[in-house]
Amino acid sequence: MTVSPTIIDMTTSGRGATSAIRVHNSGTKPLPVEIVTSRLELDEQGGKTLTPAGDDLLVFPPQALVAPGGGQVFRIQWLGDALEASRTYRFSVNQLPVELDPGKISLQIVYNFGVLVTVSPPDAVPALEIVEARATRTEEGKPAVDLLLENSGSGAAWLSRAAVEIATRGNGARSLTLDPAHIAGSIGMGLVQPGKRRRFTVPADLPATAGALDVQLDYPR
Repeated sequence: MTVSPTIIDMTTSGRGATSAIRVHNSGTKPLPVEIVTSRLELDEQGGKTLTPAGDDLLVFPPQALVAPGGGQVFRIQWLGDALEASRTYRFSVNQLPVELDPGKISLQIVYNFGVLVTVSPPDAVPALEIVEARATRTEEGKPAVDLLLENSGSGAAWLSRAAVEIATRGNGARSLTLDPAHIAGSIGMGLVQPGKRRRFTVPADLPATAGALDVQLDYPR
């Protein structure tokens, strides 16, 4: 089973109020699939809280049997009220277990894919700022920068869409830029929801003696 896209940006009105998820069955047997929608909240450390999405979003069809070698399009429609700030939803694309032959010993593996959907007011704008930055180490002991970010805007912000410029002070001072591709490959998309803070550890080629850092964020408008 393959699923695309895995990240969707929607709006509460206009053409952006509809979207779609595409599921392809590359196997040799029919693939039963269902979509389960939850509202997603992230804390400062990236911890997830999932709650039922209610009637905010319509998914059609909610379930489908995908033929071998075939595909299925699941349509998404925003049905909720107008929003003041972006919301985030997780669409779980779940392969459903099938009934097995009771006379045989079998192992059944089912797949689950998560699709991240943000729904925003048409005029939503993120405002991502660096609250704190310091030199640190990754769990593997590699040099990195620890960033505490805050989004004071009304739109969802993604650290992976930004460039981070770092200048070290003292002996061996140097400058470097972490581009969006490096950030995305290190931490993923790096979602910061409106009105919230997130902390990220991004690998960076900092000198071993790096002390205070001057850090700037270049976020596209």
